[in-house]
Amino acid sequence: DPDDLHAWAKSLKNVRGLTKLHQALDHVVGPAVVRSELESKFRSLCQAHGLPMPETNVQLGSWEVDALYRTASIAIELDSWRFHGGRWQFHRDRRKGLALNRMGYEVIRLTWAQIKNEPDEVAATLLAVLARASSRLA
Repeated sequence: DPDDLHAWAKSLKNVRGLTKLHQALDHVVGPAVVRSELESKFRSLCQAHGLPMPETNVQLGSWEVDALYRTASIAIELDSWRFHGGRWQFHRDRRKGLALNRMGYEVIRLTWAQIKNEPDEVAATLLAVLARASSRLA
């Protein structure tokens, strides 16, 4: 798990090369900016399926996105019923999606159930969307 690796590295004290270790972890698994178990599971899914590690909890304009593939212009929103289940949140999420689309980002919404129960489908979809974005950039 990427966050377990960061936690392990953070627990080390007085170890030669610690700065390089932190830099390598940031490069390989991405910086650990995780605010929920769902975000941690998503990062683990990315690592397990060989997906590039996205930036997490990134500010785009006045909105914060859960995960971002900046060069591909793909914003990932991780939705759980606990934080996205009410009418107000539903409408706020739709306003956010429209704003991100206007900024040029493709928004992909993933649920807890999809990440937990359908990781292969999620990974295949992200790989396809990233490949499509990469071919546009080439």
